[in-house]
Amino acid sequence: GIRDIGVTGVQTCALPICVQAALVALPPKETATFDFDRLLLELAGERALQALDSGATEPILLDAGFEIFLNRRRTERYLAACEELDERLRQRLVPVLVRIPHGTPQSRLLECAVRLRSRFRSLALTTERLQLPQIDSAMLRQAILVVDWDDAVLNEDSTFCQLRHLVDAMHAYGGLVLVRQLPSRTAAHCVADCGVDMVSLVEPA
Repeated sequence: GIRDIGVTGVQTCALPICVQAALVALPPKETATFDFDRLLLELAGERALQALDSGATEPILLDAGFEIFLNRRRTERYLAACEELDERLRQRLVPVLVRIPHGTPQSRLLECAVRLRSRFRSLALTTERLQLPQIDSAMLRQAILVVDWDDAVLNEDSTFCQLRHLVDAMHAYGGLVLVRQLPSRTAAHCVADCGVDMVSLVEPA
């Protein structure tokens, strides 16, 4: 954790670089049928188990692509895999709903959010341009809003002001804000001053 700067450290689960490279090398037809999200879920479960054994308490975030919910069979497979995880592990995992197509109906988003949230400790959503997502406010209640660090954007004073306003808005909904992919503890200190609740540092190569 990074408790000395007043925020909670979290882990972000991603596939190892070697696995990602292998996936890129697959023929397009095989890539299209490869169940990337379930593989990532299994990896996150293993990491949660290791954390449980070591006594670590920080949550582990994993991306869950919205395309999971575009095919009924794929949806059911993924949710079944979620339920197969031990309850103690699911309480450590937080899915981040990503790659949401523009124009997706609010009712569809809310349905997906409810199905994920009922199986995990919480749900996380991503944001662009440091603004609240244009979604039903019910999805923001007690949710985690994820901001990806961008050196070109988050080094400007005006941007930190926007980040403070975003944090205040999420806190009004009882939600939390996570800034991830931070390059250093110095950057973590900067966002901590804006009131963010959680941070995730880039692991050194």
